Amino acid sequence: MKTTPTQTLKIGAILTVVMCGVVGSACAGTFQTITIDGNTSDWAGIAPAYTDEDGVNNPSGVDFQNVYLANDANYLYIRITLMQPADAITPGNTYIWLDNDNNPTTGFQPFGNPNFGSSLMIIGDQAYQEAGGGFNEGTLTGATVAYGAAAIPGTDFEFRIARSVTGVSGAFAGVPLLDSSTIEVQLGTDSGTGDSLPSWSNYGALSYTFAPVPEPTSVALAGLGLLFFVGRWRHVRNNF
Repeated sequence: MKTTPTQTLKIGAILTVVMCGVVGSACAGTFQTITIDGNTSDWAGIAPAYTDEDGVNNPSGVDFQNVYLANDANYLYIRITLMQPADAITPGNTYIWLDNDNNPTTGFQPFGNPNFGSSLMIIGDQAYQEAGGGFNEGTLTGATVAYGAAAIPGTDFEFRIARSVTGVSGAFAGVPLLDSSTIEVQLGTDSGTGDSLPSWSNYGALSYTFAPVPEPTSVALAGLGLLFFVGRWRHVRNNF
């Protein structure tokens, strides 16, 4: 027995309800899957994790304005906006430091910051181990770093790094470097007269707590159950 157009429309409506329930749950908070392509429309609704406190102070190079952070089950996503167009990708123009153990006495201390010890560093589309205290202790081949920008020079850049990344050398070979529930983040640049976010003047760092994978909503679970029932009903009916 064939499905009528009316029945097809009803099934489509059920699918729409189920998908909206799933999407609505997945978009809550800072749990978000970001496509790294230079189009930052999928950051809509995510507030800055930190905003520059000192205005334009590096007019000849990278001058940080905002940093946004989000995550899904597989990646940490980082978006950086600048005060004026610049190249935030060329090595040395932007460093993204991540501290996995939140311990300033371990890892590399960028620009002598005594309150921050980096576990790893992102530059462009590469990441490097720093957990042992060195600036570059080896390229993190499993980091799957990617960046996106609508234009270079530009004012809006996005990055990602795999949460499953592990160390590659010394005591940290094979050790997870981004598995804590809360990490600290610091941005810096060598371009122009230099800049940081948070500011070097207070040797700050910002904390980020990973959003958990959202639980399926009751609407989504009910819809999935209904879809299963409809599928079984159609199978039984079509075999008579």
